Amino acid sequence: MIHQVFRRRDYLLALALIALCGCGKSEDDESPQGGHGLVRFSASVNGLTVLGDMFTAAGHTVSLRKTLSPVLTDAVDVIVWAPDDFNVPDSDTCEQVDRWLRDKEDRTFIYIGRDFDARPLYWRKIIAKAPQVDRAKYQKELDEAESMFLAQRATRPENAQCSWFKFDGQAAHRDIRSLDGDWAEGIDASKIEIELNSRLNPTKDAETPSENAETLLADGEDAVLVSRKSFDCLNPKVLSLPGDHVSHLLVIANGSFLFNVPLVNHEHRKLAGRLIEEVGKAKHVVILDSQNHHPISLAGDKNKPPEQTPQSMLDVFDVWPLSAILVQWGILIVLLCFAKWPIFGPPRDPPPPPASDFGRHVAALGAAMAVTGDAEYAQSRVQQYRQLRDATGPRAINRTNVKRT
Repeated sequence: MIHQVFRRRDYLLALALIALCGCGKSEDDESPQGGHGLVRFSASVNGLTVLGDMFTAAGHTVSLRKTLSPVLTDAVDVIVWAPDDFNVPDSDTCEQVDRWLRDKEDRTFIYIGRDFDARPLYWRKIIAKAPQVDRAKYQKELDEAESMFLAQRATRPENAQCSWFKFDGQAAHRDIRSLDGDWAEGIDASKIEIELNSRLNPTKDAETPSENAETLLADGEDAVLVSRKSFDCLNPKVLSLPGDHVSHLLVIANGSFLFNVPLVNHEHRKLAGRLIEEVGKAKHVVILDSQNHHPISLAGDKNKPPEQTPQSMLDVFDVWPLSAILVQWGILIVLLCFAKWPIFGPPRDPPPPPASDFGRHVAALGAAMAVTGDAEYAQSRVQQYRQLRDATGPRAINRTNVKRT
C-alpha cells in the first residue's frame, strides 16, 4: 500500500513541512485577495507540492500547467484541479471534462473544493510550539488569517448546482472526528484534523443511473468528503463488456487533508495515498493552476481552424514518451558536436611543413613558370624531364640536377 511506503518517510516529510512553516508568510499569502494560493505548486501552506511529490514517488509523471492545449490534453491521464473560487463549475466546463473522461479509458479528473484555508491551521500549530514571548505576535497573525478567510467565504453562494454536485453554502462548520466509506479502512479517525464547511453533495441522474456518484469517504453522518463518478469510455481499446473501460471523476469536499500543511498529519497522508491508489500506476498527472472557474479547454475544439487553437512547440516536452526521446536525442547531438568539432584552449597556427618536402619545390617551380607566361618554355622543360626519366630513371635525373646546380 502507498501509505505504508510513505510511513518510512514520515520523519523527513515532517521536518520538511516544519521548515516550510518556519518561513513565515510568503508574498503570495499577503496578496490583496488574501493569498489563498490553493494550487501554487510551491512552498505555500495551501499548495499541492507535497501531494505532487507523493504522486512522483508512486511512479507518476507530474507537471504544473496554467492551461492545457489539445495536444497535451490527449497525453494527460490525470488532472488535479483546485480552483481558487467558491462558485461551482459552469456547464461548459463540466461538459468539457465529461467529454474528456469519455474520450479515453482509465482517465481521472480530481476536483478539490475551495472552502478550506490552511493558514489558520498553520498559525495554530506555530502558536502551540512557540515560546511564550512570541505567542501574542502569532495570535495576531492567526486572527488576521481567520478574518481574511471569513471575508473570502462571504462571497460564496448559499446554494448552487452543477452536473457534478450540489453546493450547500449554508451548512455549519464541522470538525470531522469519525469516518465512513471504503477509504476509511485503516484510518485512525481520532487523529485526523479534517474540517468541513460547505458541502458538495453528489447529484443523482435518473436518466443514466449507472453514472451516479458513489461515496468513497464520509464523516459518519450526512456529509460526503469524497465521491466518485464513473464514465463509460466511448472508444475502448478492446471491445468487452460494458463498464470494463471507464474513467472517473473524483469530487473532494476541500483540501483539508491534501494541502501542504495538513499533510504533516500521518493519517492525512494515508488518505492521500488512497487517492493515489485510485488513480492507478505510471500516469501523466497534471496539476492545473487555475485561479477561478472560468471555462478550461480540456478536450479542444476540433472544428476550429488551427489559428484559433495556438499551441507552443514546447508542449511536446510534456508528452510521454516523446519528451524522453527528445531529451536523449538532444544529449546525443551535444556529444556528437563535441566529438566532431572540439575546441580546447586558445586557437594557434599549425606547424610549418618540413623543408625537405619535394612537393613544395614542384609547387614553387610551377608558380615561377606561371609568372613568366611562356607556355612553350614550360612545355619544353616538361618534355626534357620525361626524356631523362625514360633514359636514366629518377635517380639519374636527381644527380643531373645536382651537377647543374
